[in-house]
Amino acid sequence: MEKFLNIASRAGDLKPSVVVVVATIKALKRHGGIKYKNLKEVNAEAVKAGLPILANEVDNVRKYGLRPVVCMNHFHTDGDDEIKVVLNWAKEAGVPAAFTDTVLKGGPGGLELANIILEEVEKESDFHYLYDLDMPVDEKIRTIATNMYKVADIKLNAEAKKNLRKIVKLGFDKLPICMAKTPLSLTDNDKLLGMPPEGYVLPIVRLKPSTGVGFIIAYCGDINTMPAHPSKPAANDMDIDENGVIKGLS
Repeated sequence: MEKFLNIASRAGDLKPSVVVVVATIKALKRHGGIKYKNLKEVNAEAVKAGLPILANEVDNVRKYGLRPVVCMNHFHTDGDDEIKVVLNWAKEAGVPAAFTDTVLKGGPGGLELANIILEEVEKESDFHYLYDLDMPVDEKIRTIATNMYKVADIKLNAEAKKNLRKIVKLGFDKLPICMAKTPLSLTDNDKLLGMPPEGYVLPIVRLKPSTGVGFIIAYCGDINTMPAHPSKPAANDMDIDENGVIKGLS
C-alpha cells in the first residue's frame, strides 16, 4: 500500500479513494504470539493480541486521507469466536469489514465485500501523499518509518550516509522512497512480530537510486530485492497478430 500510494500514484497521477486491507485469522494469531504449528487451533485471545497490527494498517490508510475496508480471507479453521473478535473490533473502530469465501464459493463468496467497497467509493475521501518530494531523503524515510511502521526513529549506517551524499550530489534526492524490508515484521527483524517495541530504531544499511523506475531504495537490514525494470521493457516489443501468433519473445 505505502509503495503504491507514495510511488505508483504519483507516477500515474492516480487518485484512489478506498484501500482494501486484506488479513487472515491465522496472521492475527501469528502476530499474537502463536507458533506456526498451532495456528489452526481456535484461540480468540491470540486474535485479540494480534489486532494491533491490523489496527495499524487501518490507521495507515487513514493517514493518506483514504477510506479503509477490511477483507478477512476466511478459512475453515477459523472459529466463530475468532470471527466475532474481528468483527466486533471493526465495528468499534468504525471500519467496514467482511469475511470472504471466494476460494470455496467463487464470486458469490465475495459479494458482501464487493457491496461494501461500492458503498465506500461513493463517499468523500481526501487523498494526499505521506511526504513531499522536496523533503531531505532521510526525512522522507523517517516519515515512512515512524508513521507506517510505528518505530521511534531511523539510523543510517556509514554506507547509507555515503550513499546519501552521492545521491544528493547527482541530483536524485527528489525521488520518492521505496522501502526494502522483510514483509513479516514492521521492523527489519522477521522474528519480531506484532508492533515494534517502544523506542525501536530502524536501521538503514544502504541507499540505492533506481533512476529507471524513479525511486530510491532504502534497505532495512539484510534484504534481497528484485531487479528494477529497464527504461524500455521487453514487453514493449511483444504483440499478438491476427492469427494469434506471439511476436517479440526472442
